[in-house]
Amino acid sequence: MDFSFFKTPSHQHPNPSSVLTLLKDVAASNNMLLFEAAYLYHQKAFIHLPLLLLVPQKGLLLFEILSWSADTLQGASICSWHPSLKKEKALSVDDTLEFIRQKFNYILHQDLTPTTAMVLFERLSSQEFKRLDPSFQRLIPTSRTLFNNETASSILEKITSALADQTLTLNTNTILSTLFMQYTLPPDHFNTTGAIADSTQQHYADNDFSPRSSLVGPYGSGKSTLMLLKVLGSLLRHPQQHIMIIAPTPSACDILKQKMLTVIEHAIIEVDLSTIEVITPKQLLTRHAQQLYHKPLHPIAITEKMLRKPFDVAEIIVCDDADLLPTQFIAYLQHLQQKQTLHLLCTHQKNAVGECYTLTKSYRSHAELTTLCHQDLNNQHSYENIANIKFCIGNIYMQTMLAFNDMLKIKRAGETALIITPNRAFSQALYEQMHDYIEEEIILFDAQQSMIDILFDHHIIVEQSAMASLCKEHVIVAGIYPENRLIFCHALSRGYKSISIIVHDENENDTINLICEEKF
Repeated sequence: MDFSFFKTPSHQHPNPSSVLTLLKDVAASNNMLLFEAAYLYHQKAFIHLPLLLLVPQKGLLLFEILSWSADTLQGASICSWHPSLKKEKALSVDDTLEFIRQKFNYILHQDLTPTTAMVLFERLSSQEFKRLDPSFQRLIPTSRTLFNNETASSILEKITSALADQTLTLNTNTILSTLFMQYTLPPDHFNTTGAIADSTQQHYADNDFSPRSSLVGPYGSGKSTLMLLKVLGSLLRHPQQHIMIIAPTPSACDILKQKMLTVIEHAIIEVDLSTIEVITPKQLLTRHAQQLYHKPLHPIAITEKMLRKPFDVAEIIVCDDADLLPTQFIAYLQHLQQKQTLHLLCTHQKNAVGECYTLTKSYRSHAELTTLCHQDLNNQHSYENIANIKFCIGNIYMQTMLAFNDMLKIKRAGETALIITPNRAFSQALYEQMHDYIEEEIILFDAQQSMIDILFDHHIIVEQSAMASLCKEHVIVAGIYPENRLIFCHALSRGYKSISIIVHDENENDTINLICEEKF
C-alpha cells in the first residue's frame, strides 16, 4: 500500500479512542501482541511506531493512527506522495516498512515479508468516510481501515483478511528480539536463554526519564539490565544527553559496563559511549571535593558546602542498588539534581522517589526467598522446608567449610560459589583457613580492583560491603545475622541454586585445626 497523508495539525489532540481500546481487547483475546507508541532502533537510527500488531504465524500489521474528524476533512482531498511535495508534510508507512525490512535483513539475513499497513481513524465512522472526497476511497481501502464504529468481530475480520495470504515462519521471540532491542533482556551467565520484557518493563523502557523516578523490583528482576536498555534508548533518541550511572563499588561498575557492551552488541546499535559515565559514590564525591576545595578530602565525606553549592555533573543521574547506599548520599544526589533528572533502582518501595515503575518477577532468586524475607529471620523454623536453603549453627569457620564441601558434591561443571562475610578481617581469616584445607582454588575478592575477568569462573570470598552486583549459582552467607534484614536478604539473593546460612554458636570452640584435619 503506497500512499501518504497530510499531517494532523499540531494543535489537535486526539481523545481516548474507543476503537483502539476495542483493538486491544481483540488482540488480547486472540493471542496477538499489540505495541503502542514503541520505538525501533537500528545502529544510530530510530523510528517511532504509533501502533504495531503481531499476529503469530501470520504477520505484522503496522497502523497509522489518525485523529481526523469528518468536520476536519470536509472539502479535503488526499494524494499519493511525490517528490514535488515536502516530505515533512506527509505521513507514510513506507519508511517504517523499509526500516523493518532493513533491520531483519541486517540481523537475520532475511526479509520479514508478511508486513502490512493499515489505518485507524479514531474520530471517523465508516459512514462519514463514504461521504468524503473520492480520493480517500481510492487511496485508503476500507478493508485495511478501522473506523470508530467498528465491532470486535469486524476488527477481527479485517485483521484476518489483511493477513489471509501470509505466513510467518519466524517464532514470536525471534521477531520481538529483532524488532525491539529495548524489550530484549540478553542472555547472561544466569539467564542463558534471554527473555522478552513484559508490558510493565516495555512501558518503562520506552518512556523518557522523568525528573524524579524509580524502578522497584525484587532481587534478580532484571532492574540493572532494563535500566541500561532505557539509558541506551534515551541516548539514541537524545544523543546530546550526558548520563551518569552510579553503582556502589568498582566491581559493580565493571559489571554494569560489561552488561552495557553486551546489550549494545546484541542490539546492533551505535551509541557514543563518551556520553555515559559509570562511577562509584566515592568517585563522585572525590570529584566534587576537588572542585570545591582543589584537593581530595580525607576521609571522603559529604560536607555542608557540598550541600550548598551546585555541581552540574550530568543531565541524568541513575543510581543502581540505591538501597545499599546511605540515605545521606541519596539526599546528596537529590540536591545535585534539583534542576535535573534523578532515577533510582531499588528493591524496596520505601526507598523510591517520584514516579515509580514496579517489577514483580525475578529471573534469578528462589520463589520462596521473597516470602522468607518477610518472615521472622531470627527464627530457625522459618528456614525449614525451603528447598535449597540450609540454616546451620556451629563453629562458623568449620560450618562454612562443610557447607562448601557439600556444595562441591552437588554443583555442575562451571558452577561456582560466593561466600559472603561481615567484614574484611573475617574474609581474610576464612580465606586462610580454607586455603589450608580446601583443594579448590578460592579467590579473596578485592572490591577496589578490577576483577571482572575472574568473577564467574572462580569461587570467591567477599565481605558484605562489596557484594553489590555479584551473583553465583551457590551462596554461603557466613556470620551475617538477620538483625540487619536489608543486608541479610540482599546476601541471600546473590545465589539462585543453593543457599547456606552459617550462624556462629558462642559455645563452640574457635580452635578447629584438629577437627579440620579429621574432616578434610
